[in-house]
Amino acid sequence: MLLQAGSILDFDIRIMEQDADCPAASLTSKFHKGKITDYQDVVAFGEDCDIVTIEIENVNIQALAQLESSGKKVYPSSFSLGIIKDKREKIVGPKKALTIPPKKTNPYMLYKITLVE
Repeated sequence: MLLQAGSILDFDIRIMEQDADCPAASLTSKFHKGKITDYQDVVAFGEDCDIVTIEIENVNIQALAQLESSGKKVYPSSFSLGIIKDKREKIVGPKKALTIPPKKTNPYMLYKITLVE
């Protein structure tokens, strides 16, 4: 969603994804193939950016911290993502999965998350 909104505002938006055939690749001319969990890929990608945003928390946090220390703006911050990842591992654990019930007709209803072993 950020890519589409930014392109309307004529921002220079770059994407990093492991799959060169991902849907976002066709929406930018600045596609960078790389793994978000790989330190070198994340740092190399972020070096040419003024601002780095993350859509998924499974990114190399040490690389984001390095980018922040070099003056890059990272949203959410490496600190925030570290808390999210730590909390997820404590709740879910390495061998558990989250099951979310089907969406009800009321979009404002809260859902209970059940841990499955």
